[in-house]
Amino acid sequence: MFKQKKERKKIWRKWRRNRGNYNPYLEKKASQKPSAKMARNDRRDQRKAKKAFKKQLRQNKKRVNK
Repeated sequence: MFKQKKERKKIWRKWRRNRGNYNPYLEKKASQKPSAKMARNDRRDQRKAKKAFKKQLRQNKKRVNK
Protein backbone atom coordinates (compact mmCIF):
# COMPACT_ATOMS: atom_id res chain seq x y z
CA MET A 1 0.00 0.00 0.00
CA PHE A 2 2.63 2.57 1.07
CA LYS A 3 5.75 1.67 -0.81
CA GLN A 4 9.07 3.41 -0.45
CA LYS A 5 12.34 3.13 -2.21
CA LYS A 6 15.14 1.29 -0.45
CA GLU A 7 17.24 4.45 -0.25
CA ARG A 8 14.53 6.30 1.65
CA LYS A 9 14.15 3.43 4.10
CA LYS A 10 17.89 3.49 4.75
CA ILE A 11 17.81 7.21 5.42
CA TRP A 12 14.84 6.82 7.76
CA ARG A 13 16.64 4.13 9.76
CA LYS A 14 19.79 6.22 9.82
CA TRP A 15 18.06 9.27 11.27
CA ARG A 16 15.74 7.53 13.71
CA ARG A 17 17.79 5.14 15.76
CA ASN A 18 15.85 5.51 18.97
CA ARG A 19 12.18 5.13 18.15
CA GLY A 20 10.99 5.32 21.75
CA ASN A 21 9.34 8.51 22.91
CA TYR A 22 10.79 10.47 25.80
CA ASN A 23 8.81 9.78 28.94
CA PRO A 24 10.02 11.69 32.01
CA TYR A 25 8.03 9.38 34.31
CA LEU A 26 9.97 6.23 33.48
CA GLU A 27 12.80 5.11 35.74
CA LYS A 28 12.74 8.08 38.09
CA LYS A 29 12.27 8.47 41.80
CA ALA A 30 8.92 9.86 42.86
CA SER A 31 10.48 13.10 44.08
CA GLN A 32 12.16 13.77 40.73
CA LYS A 33 9.09 13.42 38.52
CA PRO A 34 7.80 16.59 36.85
CA SER A 35 4.44 16.50 38.62
CA ALA A 36 6.17 16.23 42.02
CA LYS A 37 8.38 19.22 41.21
CA MET A 38 5.35 21.26 40.18
CA ALA A 39 3.49 20.25 43.34
CA ARG A 40 6.46 21.35 45.49
CA ASN A 41 6.52 24.72 43.76
CA ASP A 42 2.77 25.11 44.24
CA ARG A 43 3.00 24.28 47.94
CA ARG A 44 5.86 26.75 48.36
CA ASP A 45 3.87 29.50 46.67
CA GLN A 46 0.82 28.72 48.83
CA ARG A 47 2.92 28.89 52.01
CA LYS A 48 4.37 32.26 50.97
CA ALA A 49 0.91 33.63 50.19
CA LYS A 50 -0.49 32.34 53.50
CA LYS A 51 2.40 33.86 55.44
CA ALA A 52 1.96 37.21 53.71
CA PHE A 53 -1.80 37.13 54.40
CA LYS A 54 -1.28 36.42 58.11
CA LYS A 55 1.31 39.20 58.32
CA GLN A 56 -1.15 41.60 56.74
CA LEU A 57 -3.85 40.57 59.24
CA ARG A 58 -1.51 41.19 62.17
CA GLN A 59 -0.54 44.60 60.83
CA ASN A 60 -4.19 45.54 60.35
CA LYS A 61 -4.99 44.49 63.94
CA LYS A 62 -2.23 46.75 65.26
CA ARG A 63 -3.56 49.71 63.29
CA VAL A 64 -7.14 49.19 64.50
CA ASN A 65 -6.15 48.81 68.15
CA LYS A 66 -4.20 52.10 68.30
